[in-house]
Amino acid sequence: MLSQIYIKNFKAFEKETIPIEKHNIIIGENDAGKSTILQALDIFFNQEKIDKVFVRDISLPVEIGILFNNKFYKKIYSGASYKLSSQSENISDLDYFRYIYIPVSVYDPKNILNQLSISKALSTTPSELIDKLKEIVQKSVDDVIKSIDSELLIINDEKTDIVGKETFKYDAAIKYSITSDGIPVEARGSGFQKNLMYALLVGNSYDNVILGIDEIENSFSINNCNNMIKELQSKIGQTLISTHSVTVLEVSNDSNTIPLYTDKYDNISKLLDALDSTDSKIYLLVEGKFDLPWYKKSLSLLGVLSNYILLPAGGESNAESLKKALEAHGKKCIIIKDGDTNDECSIQKDCIELYVPLSDLNRILNVNLTKVPNNKKDFFDQTVIEEERNEDSVKRILASHVDEFLKQDNPLITEVAQFLNIDDKQ
Repeated sequence: MLSQIYIKNFKAFEKETIPIEKHNIIIGENDAGKSTILQALDIFFNQEKIDKVFVRDISLPVEIGILFNNKFYKKIYSGASYKLSSQSENISDLDYFRYIYIPVSVYDPKNILNQLSISKALSTTPSELIDKLKEIVQKSVDDVIKSIDSELLIINDEKTDIVGKETFKYDAAIKYSITSDGIPVEARGSGFQKNLMYALLVGNSYDNVILGIDEIENSFSINNCNNMIKELQSKIGQTLISTHSVTVLEVSNDSNTIPLYTDKYDNISKLLDALDSTDSKIYLLVEGKFDLPWYKKSLSLLGVLSNYILLPAGGESNAESLKKALEAHGKKCIIIKDGDTNDECSIQKDCIELYVPLSDLNRILNVNLTKVPNNKKDFFDQTVIEEERNEDSVKRILASHVDEFLKQDNPLITEVAQFLNIDDKQ
């Protein structure tokens, strides 16, 4: 079981050590660092590179570490591309574990099924068999190197030695093809995928799985949280669940609570009061997580940020179901959708990124457009650069710069004010 997470120079944290227990509920307002903790673990266990936009100070490396069985393991990401540059020598001690991360309202049952199946394979494969496979892999490279005529590799009258060291990882060799009635699982409807995700997570026991769920009330609906948390804690080796909702805390089954504070809420009492103020606060539901900084800045410019709790719904259809779930618990809700939905509660432009001023668009994305495109397809066709950035990274980059360019005279501010029935000139 992990007992500490160490994060340096990554997103919300300049340098932080977070103590954790077997089961954890992370609470805090937006931008407090809830997702940062879960994403840092995903990078540590599953990724070789960090998106530069998440680095606080690009003159410094990013460090992510964990304390496991009183031993500290660390990985360092540095260089221009922030690739993995060094790691603890004994990092292979962690090969037995799998970290599974579920972002807000992202349903990927194929990945979950694969990850859980790999976890099961790791827990049931005899260690001597893995050692034997490593021995075979090492012998293979040794045999190839022995076949090399060293006389052909003389430099400055000296022979050159070549050494091969196996880096075999059993889990990386395990692959699965997942279908449902002959149809790829990822091609099934969102309702099916959501139910399959739930069934997978609570259907078996995995003592070697560390599970991170971001804003569980949005990913699985607050109505399911009670039973789900209890089931997860009985089936999964270690859990970290983030939430905005005190209701989740009430059904957290005595989990370790990790409150994350900002300058606004500097103690647990103030934080809980803020999260639970259902009578005075309105939930503003937007389609995606990259929309949040735009609307947060808009509400700030309108002077009403403290009146709202912003939540990403994870898509147009999820927004309506999330609204119903929250209203069933006495929450006041407003939905703002992207313009391509042609809904009465949608902004005028196809997507929120179309509100970026042209000069800022060119500067931030290093492009040279003569005008901001007037539709979503043209916008991403002209800003996405293959092998460098995709649609999501364009959204993420612009969202990270919102404070620089979103001003009072931007038409988005007027539209948001109209949705909320407030005066945008106040």
